[in-house]
Amino acid sequence: MNSNQKKILHEAIIQFNSQGVNFKLDDIASALKMSKKTLYKYYESKEALLSAIIDSLFAEIKRKEHEVYEDHSLSNVERLISLLAVYPDFEVFNYHQIPALKKVYPDLYERVDQHLESNWDETFSLLSICIASGEIKPIEPHIFKILFLGLYKQLLLEESHEPEKLMRTCIETIIYGMIQNH
Repeated sequence: MNSNQKKILHEAIIQFNSQGVNFKLDDIASALKMSKKTLYKYYESKEALLSAIIDSLFAEIKRKEHEVYEDHSLSNVERLISLLAVYPDFEVFNYHQIPALKKVYPDLYERVDQHLESNWDETFSLLSICIASGEIKPIEPHIFKILFLGLYKQLLLEESHEPEKLMRTCIETIIYGMIQNH
C-alpha cells in the first residue's frame, strides 16, 4: 500500500466515523486536496474503499494476534486472553457504524462477518494447550468460537468510550470462569 492509499484510507476512516456509510468521496478528495479522479485511481468506488478499510483492519488484527501467539513471556492463559482481546492500532475506528453496512452494503457486512469467523487456528492452538496443561476446563473449540463470536458481535453494537477495556473485561470474565480449580 503506497502513501496515497494510506492517506485515503485514513481520511475515509475519519469520514466513516463521523458520517457512517453516508460519507462522500468528494469530502475525502477535498480534505486531501486531491481530485476525485485521483482518488478513483486507487479505489474504483466507495464500496471498494470500504472493503479496503475492512481488510486493512482485520489484517492488523491478525498481525497483532500472531505477535501475542508468539509471545512466550506471557502464561498460556494470558496469551489466550490477550489474543482474544486484540484490537487494531490501524486507526481509531468507530465499529458502531458497521451494523449500518448490512442495509447499504450487505456484501461488505458479510465480509466483516467472514473475517470474524475465519482464522481461528492460533486461538484454537492456545486453547488446546491450556486444556492439555489443565489450566482451563475442557471445551469444544466450536462452542468456544460461538461464545466469542457472540461477544465480538455484541461489542460491535455496544456504545462504549473504552471498547478495548470492555472487550478485555468480558474476555477475562469468560476465561477466568473456565480456570481449573486445583
